[in-house]
Amino acid sequence: MKKYVAYYRISLKDENKQRGLGLLAQRTTVCNYISSNGGKLIAEYSERESGKLDNRIALNYALKECREHNATLVIAKLDRLSRNVSFVFSLRDAGVDFVACDLLQFNTLTLAVFCAMAQQERELISSRTKAALNELKRSDVELGMPMNLINNLDKAIKKSIQTRKMKALNNENNIKSFAVIQLLRENNVSLNACAKYLNERNFLTSTSKKHTATSVKNLIQLYNY
Repeated sequence: MKKYVAYYRISLKDENKQRGLGLLAQRTTVCNYISSNGGKLIAEYSERESGKLDNRIALNYALKECREHNATLVIAKLDRLSRNVSFVFSLRDAGVDFVACDLLQFNTLTLAVFCAMAQQERELISSRTKAALNELKRSDVELGMPMNLINNLDKAIKKSIQTRKMKALNNENNIKSFAVIQLLRENNVSLNACAKYLNERNFLTSTSKKHTATSVKNLIQLYNY
């Protein structure tokens, strides 16, 4: 029975999930292949790394397992292994057998073309990203560094709080209710008693609801009384 070691890779940005190549999908593809070929899965390795990085810890362990047990490395899709042409060929030349479930029948030429296309895709993505960033810089657009994002968010939150506070301060129901509360509190009337007094005389909150001890307390804090 032929032995297999499975290797799964999840990209750093999880773009593989959008392409149906999440961890579960990769494992299903690999297991179906091994089962249909009467093989035996002896080990599984997975990691979350960029496809352009060739020094991957889990992959190295998988390759070591293959050498020790004379097993074949199996992957769901060739670009899960690497998008670097020379790296893929170095695996082949090192004597590690591997099979890609999406490219079962390949020869040296087919493999070279496929890997070259994958590598070209990475290089094009990189060049397009750099071009876009350069265009933003030429347009004087401030790039979204984490601290800038945090500062902008903080400003937005403060502005929102200030807007809500001004709206509450100018609310007619709040103004009328607080005028009464101010007189009652000067005579040491409790919060609950204030709420009861307001409700008996049909004073409403800013949302047109009956008063509670909490709403009275909030109005006192709002007007800093």
